[in-house]
Amino acid sequence: MQSLIIYLIVVVVFTVEAKDCDDHGYCPSKWYCKDGKCAKMIKPPGACDRSVECIGGSHCESVGWSEWLNQDKPSGKGDYELTEDFREEGMLTCDNPTAIECRTVETHIPAAETGQVFDTSTNCTVEGGLGCTNNQQEAGSRCQNYEVRYYCSDKRCTERCRADADCLMYKGGRKKYCTSGGLVTLVKGYCEPQKVDGEACSRHQECQKKRFCKNAICKEAEEAVTCHISCVGPNPKNPQRIKVGDNVYVTYSCIFVRQGPQGPMYIEAELILHRKFIVESGNGTSPLTLSGHHTELIKLPGIYTYEIRGVMKNCINHRKYCSWGKRCVIYV
Repeated sequence: MQSLIIYLIVVVVFTVEAKDCDDHGYCPSKWYCKDGKCAKMIKPPGACDRSVECIGGSHCESVGWSEWLNQDKPSGKGDYELTEDFREEGMLTCDNPTAIECRTVETHIPAAETGQVFDTSTNCTVEGGLGCTNNQQEAGSRCQNYEVRYYCSDKRCTERCRADADCLMYKGGRKKYCTSGGLVTLVKGYCEPQKVDGEACSRHQECQKKRFCKNAICKEAEEAVTCHISCVGPNPKNPQRIKVGDNVYVTYSCIFVRQGPQGPMYIEAELILHRKFIVESGNGTSPLTLSGHHTELIKLPGIYTYEIRGVMKNCINHRKYCSWGKRCVIYV
């Protein structure tokens, strides 16, 4: 029975490929008519001659400049952005690039203007790419982080779209946006990778997950916690002078802030005393303030420490900023 099913599948595929056609209407979905025979449509970024060969809403176009490519970091021996590596990783899709540009990732300074030394065979060349070795630089200097891009003159099926949802039909579509503006329009745009912190943007959908567009720049959600604690004795004239038998009055408060794409965001938070006891908890829209107090009788001489820590739950981006601790120390 299993061999029969396999045989039927082979026969069906063969029949579609071998089917004669006068135009594309004779071929099934995701197939087109080529030289009188039905042929399977090409997915981006496959090579093509005409747009009708490309699947979905993609077009057959000259590629032009590729995206900026960066697959190495300047740790260890150096920074190596090599053409061979980009081909192996599938990051460089055109067959015969005709030009290359190389620059620093952070400042976008052309590699040739940095004053650093590059390997002879990979001195920003199409064939080799860019290679920088740390021990070839001046004493105490290391290679910067570089990125490269290639100019591709051959034709490829490009990812075209009229709305962000159109990008879902392409590889990695959930991490792409449509340059047409996100709304269905008559003019097609391109599906582009979402942007990281600091890159220019015009709407939230252009930024990577957990980021938003503010002042035309992609940025992460803003989260912060600040706390205050006070420990005083019963003498108002000298509250820091505490002796055995006195009560210590501990007051504390923390302010929680979380700003997102639409402004202030919802927060859940709690206050923890001595890193063990939850003494206050609450929720609400940013900014959220939680406060409380604690009284303790001093029975023995010594050094006493009181610590309060504010913790914001479900931290979006910066865990180290989503909690904050403060302490006070008294001497008896």
